[in-house]
Amino acid sequence: GSVRTVAPAELAAVGDPNDLAALRPRHIGVFTPITQFWHATGSVGLSDKSGNSTARGVALSLDVERKTPRDRITAGFAVHRESSQPPGGTYQATVEKYFSYLRADIYLSARLFTFAQTQQERDRFQDLALRSTYTAGLGLQAVSTKQTDLRFWGSAGLRHQSFFTAPNDQTA
Repeated sequence: GSVRTVAPAELAAVGDPNDLAALRPRHIGVFTPITQFWHATGSVGLSDKSGNSTARGVALSLDVERKTPRDRITAGFAVHRESSQPPGGTYQATVEKYFSYLRADIYLSARLFTFAQTQQERDRFQDLALRSTYTAGLGLQAVSTKQTDLRFWGSAGLRHQSFFTAPNDQTA
């Protein structure tokens, strides 16, 4: 029904690449087409150690990435927990670490990009209630193939740390 003007970077060809008549333009949105630009990786690790003492642990992670010719968004979350049991004792938590991150890269040209990133960490056994890191900078995409993704960047940032038992600190 209506006419809408879009930039070429907002379009992707959808269809069989060997059948040019079947190709049709498709608008590139944040979540569309989801199968073409979004990828996720998850992992689960379990450990059960025995000997002089015993320990049981679990590690979970999830990473999500959206990569288009004009931007890249990456996000992730991980948990690592472990409980140990000394001989004749009961299990007690000895590792409890969590972190998450979010990064957005915006390409200014085919090779030059700017980015902003945040990472949040919590580690009870390092007395770390919350470590928040905020970074922004400029980067260069040196190589971009299916097998190789080589990028260089420079950045500046701010780190704020809150501790369970110590005063907070902040560092540029």
